[in-house]
Amino acid sequence: MDIENSDIRKNPQVRAVFEALLLDPRTPETVFQELFGVDLAFVTEYKKQVEGLWDIPRVLLYNRILSLRDKRAADLYMDVYNGGWEVVDSLFNRGRNINAAETAMRVIRISAAKEIGRAHV
Repeated sequence: MDIENSDIRKNPQVRAVFEALLLDPRTPETVFQELFGVDLAFVTEYKKQVEGLWDIPRVLLYNRILSLRDKRAADLYMDVYNGGWEVVDSLFNRGRNINAAETAMRVIRISAAKEIGRAHV
């Protein structure tokens, strides 16, 4: 696979969307296939060949995203950091891959965790 000469690497806006999805390890293969025409083998190879934010531990990732110069990319990364791959799927794919029940349960768990965290601070 020629990652460096792929359309994903050549177009900075497309690259930002693709790399934002890499921040969420739960991003399903169908999202990569439908939005970029690539499979998980390409995604795996991309992550091996290209250094990116997806290698940074999640606790440190937040500050790294805030320090990015490209504010549009930083906003997209922060949306995925906070909301998951569903944010990108809803923007570019009309939410075709989103399972409403799973997403709702995840939002409830996140909200509950935030409340527990606030109670202990």
